Amino acid sequence: MDQHREVPTQAALDRWEAAGLISAEQHRAICAFEVARPSGTQVPEESNEGLSLLAELSTYLGMVLVLASGALATSRLWQVLGAPGRAVIGLVVVVLSLFASRMLQGELAPSLSRLRNVVQACGASGAAMTTAVLADAADGHVATTTVMVTGLVTALINGSLWRNRERTLALVGTVVGVSMMVASFVAALNWRLSSLLVGLLLIALGGTFVVAAQRVLRPTVALTMLSQLAMFVGSAMVINGHGLFAFALGLLTSAIGVGVGLQSKALPVTAVGLFGFAFFTIRLLAMYVQGPLTIVITFGVGVALVLVVLKKGLASKRVTSSQ
Repeated sequence: MDQHREVPTQAALDRWEAAGLISAEQHRAICAFEVARPSGTQVPEESNEGLSLLAELSTYLGMVLVLASGALATSRLWQVLGAPGRAVIGLVVVVLSLFASRMLQGELAPSLSRLRNVVQACGASGAAMTTAVLADAADGHVATTTVMVTGLVTALINGSLWRNRERTLALVGTVVGVSMMVASFVAALNWRLSSLLVGLLLIALGGTFVVAAQRVLRPTVALTMLSQLAMFVGSAMVINGHGLFAFALGLLTSAIGVGVGLQSKALPVTAVGLFGFAFFTIRLLAMYVQGPLTIVITFGVGVALVLVVLKKGLASKRVTSSQ
């Protein structure tokens, strides 16, 4: 690999100064430094590659094996351990996670950042396990209280790790914790919510967070996907007994997901939207398209749409290449 430093040209320095990126003094200092630097001087590059793909996968595999063996041993001794022993297992996971996170502090390569996020997610899971065991023992095995307290701890820990940064696992943990709290709260009050109401609430929340993800909240792709899934589940809940209105709602929310994914060039977001669109389209056709002639017409319309789009796309490509 060539380790020679690329010297900025005079034109580049002029552009940087005109754009306000560097001052006139910095401009002159850079020029003076480059003139004084002996020719052929090599500047060593800092290696920031982190783990190779094989090393990263091997690390995750090792973590899975450790967790699997621990879970197997715990399941066999679960009844013997009692509440204190079960709580200690979760605490051990937390301590190990804190130790590993301490080793992975500061600015890291992407592979090491992902490893740190996974380690912290394991620590949050261990804390949730300890909380669940202690809450269950302290409150006389009341499931509602256990779920609510565990959800609160899960949301707080993961929320502190997330803090509107590019941390997908922490975001998912926060959503899981909040969902546990809401579910336990509804169960404690013995509310009987209709599928229509719950579905509309999920659609409203999903739509709100789709907009927020495009503007202020991070990580954008993960949050948008979770919001799309909420809208998909909400629309699916509305379907039963609400006819074309529900299908129109499902197709609309899916189309929004596809549009957002295409606009932001996020393939996972587009894929989730297309899945929802296909799901509701198939359900709609299965319910309302009965006769053979209608099926053939529907098939022909679909093929025609695909051909028109491909024809326009290829024509646009030819015009671009000719220019």
